Amino acid sequence: MSKPLADLAVEFWKLLHNYDRFIATVPDIAKPRLIAQARFSQTRLASILQSENMRIAVYDGHLYEPNLPVVAINDDDFSDSDVLVISQTIEPTILKDLDVLSVGKVYLEKSNGPRG
Repeated sequence: MSKPLADLAVEFWKLLHNYDRFIATVPDIAKPRLIAQARFSQTRLASILQSENMRIAVYDGHLYEPNLPVVAINDDDFSDSDVLVISQTIEPTILKDLDVLSVGKVYLEKSNGPRG
């Protein structure tokens, strides 16, 4: 059941992130309730995954390394010598213990600083 649950977690995570963008468009008076609902849903997702020894990994802001369990959608836009940072997660990575159940998808950008 781990792989179907991982797939469902990815889709739910994407839905929650679209919901966050929707919240930004609603009147201020409605935002607190919607934010609370989204926070509760994120907590429930984490709890359900934790009960199966699974977790969501998001690497926004991390230096991109080829050994990360992600596929860079735009890696062809850069040279091998560029220092790259993960700018946005499109799909999170789903891990069970130390095993990768679902490889994440990310966008990259050039780093503004020296390689750390």
